[in-house]
Amino acid sequence: MFILHSLQTNTDNFVAALHVAQVTYFKMWWLFPTAVLCGIGEIIGWSGRLWSSITPIDETPFTIQISSTIIAPTPLLAATFVIMARVIDQLGTSYSRLTPMGYTLVFLPCDIISLVVQGIGGGTASSTSHLSGANRGGRVMLGGIAFQFLTIIVFSALMCDFTLRYLLDRPV
Repeated sequence: MFILHSLQTNTDNFVAALHVAQVTYFKMWWLFPTAVLCGIGEIIGWSGRLWSSITPIDETPFTIQISSTIIAPTPLLAATFVIMARVIDQLGTSYSRLTPMGYTLVFLPCDIISLVVQGIGGGTASSTSHLSGANRGGRVMLGGIAFQFLTIIVFSALMCDFTLRYLLDRPV
């Protein structure tokens, strides 16, 4: 178990370092608060999970790992929405059901809402000493995850639609 956690943390370290190098090389500074923060958040979360496996009775590492591993990927998802908008702008807006700005205006607020709901749920679950409060916080966090999952499904469907229309040269 310890080895698996160490491998995951090392992989996250490598990916985060790779994102920093790519952001710097391509001078895409807007990716620092998204992709790079995601990598750092994942490193913190998996480090908390490793710490939790060493001291399973301690609540602090559990709180760190549950909060970080759930919330950290959200900024990377926001970057994906912005990148897709840029791809559509480059390849042709006639193949997309939404404008490039539409992707940002629709999906970015959904990402922020899911992040806030997950944060509220995680904070509630980790700050209470009663089982009922922890369960309530867990359900709120699960609701945020479900909303984010639905957002990803809709985004993926639109992205696949765009890709197929572009490859088949069939504008909307």
